[in-house]
Amino acid sequence: MVLVGEYTSKVTSGHRVAIPKSFRKIIGKELIVTRGFEPHLILVNQPQFTNLTRGVSDQPFISGEVREVSRYLMGGAYEIQPDAQGRFVIPEKLLAHANIQNDVVFLGLGQWVEIWDELVWKKHELTLGKQSAQIANRLSRLAEPVQ
Repeated sequence: MVLVGEYTSKVTSGHRVAIPKSFRKIIGKELIVTRGFEPHLILVNQPQFTNLTRGVSDQPFISGEVREVSRYLMGGAYEIQPDAQGRFVIPEKLLAHANIQNDVVFLGLGQWVEIWDELVWKKHELTLGKQSAQIANRLSRLAEPVQ
């Protein structure tokens, strides 16, 4: 099963948020939440976090870029265990990174979930909608064999 769809949720005054029920069935209970490269958070289970970071951790430590990405993704990560209702507390640093205020959007992206502030996501989604054809064209050229 894969994580797909878009769901909204409220953030409580104690910074708690509930993972959508359909995601809970797939993602499990031992989770990692970390910074995304845009103003959002990434939520994955521990095995998937290892897979996502393997591309970085398998690179030579001597590379400054490898160390920087490791610091960003792994240094900014928190282990979480949601309660029976799928709720967990979003750490202050991550709230600030993603500009999370009141409502959040959970986006299922196959093997991971992104968590966006609802207003930030709506703005990003408008831009994405306008650029999606151009992005798809660029990606299709990357997949073409080199002559």
